[in-house]
Amino acid sequence: MPSFRFDDAGNVAPPDAEELAKADADSAILVYMTGTVEDGRPYYAYLAVKPSRYCEFMDLNEAKAQITPEEYGTILASGFESSAPPETIVMMRNTYGFDEQYLEKLRQGIVKDYVVFMKNKEDQWIGDIVAMLKKKQTAAL
Repeated sequence: MPSFRFDDAGNVAPPDAEELAKADADSAILVYMTGTVEDGRPYYAYLAVKPSRYCEFMDLNEAKAQITPEEYGTILASGFESSAPPETIVMMRNTYGFDEQYLEKLRQGIVKDYVVFMKNKEDQWIGDIVAMLKKKQTAAL
């Protein structure tokens, strides 16, 4: 599980374009998607999405816009069924390490890192306040 960076306001700091481009060279984000093709047939697909294209891909997917998966990455497995058959699910787990619970684990990782981040910020704030009070006390003498 990756560790997360936070900005000064405590928001998750996303990777910049350079970091994403570098990640494209040796990484992918595995996505499971379902939908229908133009002729109305259902489909499922496992897609290895380039990190630099993930947000755009997910925005289009959320909007239920027409997507050409190959523009965003590599199709690892697909079929014209409403969901992946059990043997494909097992193959994706064994071959690619696909984890249906990954998003929940990612959320938990963010929360855990956020707690540490806020504890460090709190310690810093307390240290700053103590330093300020000591300085004020010294000036009053």
